[in-house]
Amino acid sequence: MLGSLHGEAAQALGGQLSPLLSQGARRALQLTAELFRVVELLGRHGIEVIAYKGPALAASLYGSPEKRSFRDLDLLVPEAELFRVQELLVERGYQATPSLTPEQTAQLIREGYHLQFLRAEDRVLLEVHWRVSSRYFAELDMAELRQRRREGFVLGRRIYSLAPEDQLVCLAVHAARHHWDCLGYAVDLTALLHVNGTADWEYGCRLAQRSGTLRRVQLALLLCAELLDSTVAQGVLARLPQDPAAEVLAAHYARRLRALPITPHGLLQHVRLDLLGMERFRDQLRYCRGVLSPNTPDWSELPLPPGLVWLTPWIRPVRLLRQHGLFDRRSPDR
Repeated sequence: MLGSLHGEAAQALGGQLSPLLSQGARRALQLTAELFRVVELLGRHGIEVIAYKGPALAASLYGSPEKRSFRDLDLLVPEAELFRVQELLVERGYQATPSLTPEQTAQLIREGYHLQFLRAEDRVLLEVHWRVSSRYFAELDMAELRQRRREGFVLGRRIYSLAPEDQLVCLAVHAARHHWDCLGYAVDLTALLHVNGTADWEYGCRLAQRSGTLRRVQLALLLCAELLDSTVAQGVLARLPQDPAAEVLAAHYARRLRALPITPHGLLQHVRLDLLGMERFRDQLRYCRGVLSPNTPDWSELPLPPGLVWLTPWIRPVRLLRQHGLFDRRSPDR
């Protein structure tokens, strides 16, 4: 951005941004140091950690953790180790947030994908994942992802991360789950494609096809090609069958990202876009069931006493209607 300004304007804006950039870089390095400590702690107890997004992604795509903005730490651990991980994090000063009942925790582990832990003294938020997405949105084979993990380096420290082909799928799913609400998703994906020149992206697309996420990967490639002129994305797309639904989604999200500020979707539009992004009917059915099931924000916003637990199935629909409204706030085609 500064490169497009000249003279006094660039100096003035650079002076205003410099403290913010320095603060962001310091925070990134603080979080990176904490990542090293947590990985070492869990490793001493025989728990293998894959760093997901955060410092590891920043280092692999841009060369150093402080060159990409992130606010928390994301770890992938085996589902069987979740309770041991929780015990070790609590010993390190973290607390689960929000606090859940054993029944809620069991449901979250069964259907969800991460637990959040906050250390109050330095406001470090750590998300412990056993999946990269809830089962109703996308169910990837985590055993396969772990088996294909890659060894990399972050500031000279050895860290496991996902293979580039798996990162393509996971980042595409992540962006779709957030309805492509910022351009940063496309920037990261474009960097991933161009930095990993020897990756087998066609193999990554075959993995996506097996998990029913190929349309979301094609959507990501289309946006990288359209918004950032990614030649790698264009090359991968040229070898894939055309998907009209992915093209409809890409046109919609490209318009939204160009028409800043981004207007929030309504509830019905959220659901329609999510369903359109799924190429398999069985995944759409699972989504319809899951989208109405109570989850962590619902339990946190409206905790129920034991005598009213029977009302739990109604929490989610009520909160969704209140949060998003029944109808869209703006037509997606404008």
